[in-house]
Formats: sequence, C-alpha cells, structure tokens
Amino acid sequence: MSSLCRAILAIVALLPPDLERSLLSYGSSCLPSISLTLKPHLIDQNNGLEHARLEMVMVMDVPRLHADQALIAIDLVREIVPSQPYNNQSVQISDQKGILPIRTEDICSDGVPRRTWYLQRATKGRISLKFTAVPRKVNRNTRIAARTDLRYESGGMQGSGVTILPEPAFPKAMLQNWNFKVQWDLSDAPQRTRAIWTFGEGPKVVTHIGPASDLIQSIFSVGHVNSYPALSQDFKTFGMYWFGDLPPNIVAMQKYEETTFHAMSRFWKDPPGPKNAYRIFVRNSAPANGYGGTEFTRSYMLEYDSRIQNITNDDLTQLLTHEMVHNWPHMGKRAGEPGANKANEDGSWFTEGVADYYAGYFPYKIKTRTAEWSRTQVNLFLSQYYTNPAIRQPNAEARRNAWSDANGQMMIYSRGWAYLTMLDEQVRQASKGKRSLDNLVMKMIDCMRRRKDYSMKAWTTLVRKELGKPAVDELHNMVDGSFIKPLPTRSVPPMKLVRQDREVLDVGFNLSSYSSHIVTGLKPGSRAEQAGVREGDKITKIISLWSLAETYEMNNSMTLERDGKSLEVNYWPRSGTTAECYQFV
Repeated sequence: MSSLCRAILAIVALLPPDLERSLLSYGSSCLPSISLTLKPHLIDQNNGLEHARLEMVMVMDVPRLHADQALIAIDLVREIVPSQPYNNQSVQISDQKGILPIRTEDICSDGVPRRTWYLQRATKGRISLKFTAVPRKVNRNTRIAARTDLRYESGGMQGSGVTILPEPAFPKAMLQNWNFKVQWDLSDAPQRTRAIWTFGEGPKVVTHIGPASDLIQSIFSVGHVNSYPALSQDFKTFGMYWFGDLPPNIVAMQKYEETTFHAMSRFWKDPPGPKNAYRIFVRNSAPANGYGGTEFTRSYMLEYDSRIQNITNDDLTQLLTHEMVHNWPHMGKRAGEPGANKANEDGSWFTEGVADYYAGYFPYKIKTRTAEWSRTQVNLFLSQYYTNPAIRQPNAEARRNAWSDANGQMMIYSRGWAYLTMLDEQVRQASKGKRSLDNLVMKMIDCMRRRKDYSMKAWTTLVRKELGKPAVDELHNMVDGSFIKPLPTRSVPPMKLVRQDREVLDVGFNLSSYSSHIVTGLKPGSRAEQAGVREGDKITKIISLWSLAETYEMNNSMTLERDGKSLEVNYWPRSGTTAECYQFV
C-alpha cells in the first residue's frame, strides 16, 4: 500500500460514519478487494430442495501472501448452527500460477470450532476460490437457533455469509476495510428471479466498502422474492423481503419498521442513504419451528412459524424494534481482534439488554406507541426477570449454557435490561434530568465508530465517570448475578414502583424437551403432571418458553401424542414458589 493510501485511510478512520463512507469511496483503489459472484441453481418444481445449490466464485485482490500463512477460515458451528462442510476437496483455490496447494487445520477458539486453510506456497496475483453451498435440510426436530444457515423456501434460497462464506484469515484481514463487489449469475434460475444482498439488489454489481465482517455478517436472498416497497417502486433507504405470502400481522408492521428505522438513524446520528440503507429479510421456518430474529450488518432476519397468527401487535413491535436496535449499540471487540469472541460474549448482557431497553422505550419516545404501551412492556420485562429460576446465575454460567438452558439465555437479556433501566434513572437523578442512559450508550457507539475500545472495560470507565465507584460495584455485582431492584420511580415515562410478588416460572419438565419434542424429567406434583402430562409424551405443539416467561397469566397449551392418540393439556406453568417481584404503575 502506498504512503498516500495509508494517509487517506488514517484520516478517514477519524471521521463520522457518513463522511467516512463518502471518502472511502474515493479511496477504494487503496483497499484490498473481494469480488463475489453467486450462481443459484433453482427449479420451479415441488422437489426443488433436492436440486437447489448456490455456486460461488470469490476473487481476492490482496498483497502477496507467503507460504504457511492462513488464507481463509470458517467457523464449523456457531451458536449450534452448522456451517457448510467445506474441505480441501470442495474449495478450489488458484492464483496466477495455477492451483494453490493448501492444508487445513481445525482448532477450537473461544469455544468455537474453526477450520483454517493454510498456503503451502507464496501467492502470485489475484486469488480465486470456487465453492458450492446447499440449503440445510431441516425438520420439526431442528433446534431453534440463530438464523444464519442457508434455507430453501418457496423455490428460493436465503441465508447469511456466516455459514456459507469463508472469511479472509491472514494477518489484519478482518481489521482493515475492503472494497466488495457482489454480483449474481441468474442463468440457471427461473424467470422473475430476484437476487438481494444486504447492501443492494442484483443481479448487477453491488459495491460496498467496509470490514470483512460486513460480508460475513450479511444476508443473501434469491428466488421469487416479494418486497416492501414493491419492485415497481423506487427503493430508497429501507426494504423488507420474503418468499410466498407474508402473514398479515407482519405486513401490518412494515410502515412502522420503516418509520422506526429513520427515527433511530437520526437518534444514533447515522443518517440513512442509498449507500447506508437497511433491509429486513423474513423466512418461514417450516418444516422446522422458530419465532424470533437474528441481527446482521444493516439488516436482520425475522423468522416465524405456524404460531405467528397468535403473536400480537405488541409482541411484534417489541421483537422488531429489539432487532433493529442491534444495528447500533454493542459491547465487545471487532472481528479479528484477539479475544473478540470472548469479549463479545462478555458483553452480551449489554448488547441484548440495551436492545430490550430501547425496544420498550423507543416507540414511546418517537410517539408511535403510548406511555401505557411502554409501561406494559416494562412490566413484562420485570416479570420475566424476577420469576426466572436462573435469577442468581452469574452471567458467565448463563452464557456458557445459553443454548442448552433457555432460562439462562433469557436471564442474559432480562438482567441486562433490569440493570440498564436502573442505571438510566440513576443518571437522570444525578444529573437533575440533564443526562440519561442515552448519553452513555452514544459514547459506546462513538467508540465503535472511532475504532476505539467498546468492551466491558470501556463501559466500566463510563459508569465510574458518570456515577462514581458505587455504580461500578453495582455493575460487577450484576455480572455476578446479584438481585436488581429498580429505583422507586421512573422519569420517562413517569411511573411508580410497587411490589407484586409472583410465582416462579416452571413448565414442570426438563427444558430440553422443547428441542427433543419428548417430555423428559417430568416433576412429580407439578402443575404439568396434574394437567395430565406424562413422561415420554411426544410434544407436537407447545407455547414458547419466552412467551410464557413474559406473560405471567399465560397458560401453557400443549398438544401431545401418547400411544398413537392426540390429546390436549392446558395448565399454568408456575412452580407454586413465590418470588420477590416488582411492577410499575
């Protein structure tokens, strides 16, 4: 890289996001580049899944690499979702001299299994990689997890770079900016096929400048894609994409999401534009189960199943706002930095807690929802926190067991929310209303944008400066699983705290039954047993634990199969043990 290029990139790193994007476009020739061509193979037939595949050619234009250097890598499993099983035979790698000899090595880094391809000679010129991804075959027993895998739906495919793209792995590759060019070859796809990437719609070349994680943490969708706004309308800064018929209650949220995106962009000082747009992708999880969302760069994936008809507008508002918040505040380290996986895990209480905080507050702030709506959401979060049997579980333990213990996973969210809600009121009172949690969160976002520290250490420094050592002690106690009690009042919107003890959540059997679909560990004398649930029953329908945790009065309605016969049971999933609990009035 020339000295001029280095100077340009050093200056650009200090600029606000909108100016940084503009100036980087002028200096794109200074950057390493990745050109990605995707060729989907799709047919208009009922057995389309068996024929569907996504051929890809990735061309990397980078400085000369030496023998024994890492070239690319992929996480084999991330958050219990398997990646494409690429190996030496399935990834063809060449450069100007011909085939590049490669060796692979599998290691476990921060608990994540990872495969790395190492060069066995120095490179010459551009490096070309060819590989093919196939949609993951799922069924009703597939565990609910992050929405990162490639799925087939209604004649199309949709997935993320997390599981289908190897990422550059040589020194500093993940820390520097890249010039990306993505295009589609639709010659083996039906007519009317559309191809959309997080950063733009093909099949023409779409360019984007950003870190390597932008390519990996993005979504690719191809097939008979429907959209909001419709194809006949001009795309500006916001879009939603899906296959088939979208459930009416999700359709009803489209304008809300567009309004919220523009309001959040202004709030976080990140003006939207054609090169800074936001896209929501929607998938039907069938034949698997799943309702929820997963964030990606400038996008998220919303997943729904047959239960969507029972999801209320309030529930959707909370979920969709939560996922959109993820576009801005985070705690951790940038991809490629030493210890990034662990730092991001350590910061998950903040990343998820702050998303819940603004999911319950922001719609009221921008006047799309009422103060009563906000109070209701706050009380749902409070009930979820105080009635969780894992309320004393330290964050480290909750994270470690997040995908095997749903109570621990929920605690990461609700504890972070409870702490940040308390902290917001502390800051408001200490500053006599001049400052709030918003100011601290904005500082974290600024650190991310300036490529400065935005880890737990940075947050601790902010809290100490704002409120002193006692607040730092509260922070550390929270991480260790201490009980959190909100302040007696809340300023925005105005509320008063009252004590309302509630029974602890307990479905009456092992939570692993949710993924195995077989009742195991039935508790004698539990309300589940009293309602007629029996050990070994096959579960064909059940309400999600998250819904039961949030809505205190909700019954667990289950459809079971026993001895070839179907039966319905209905009971209140609570333990009989009362826990100290609070609500706002």
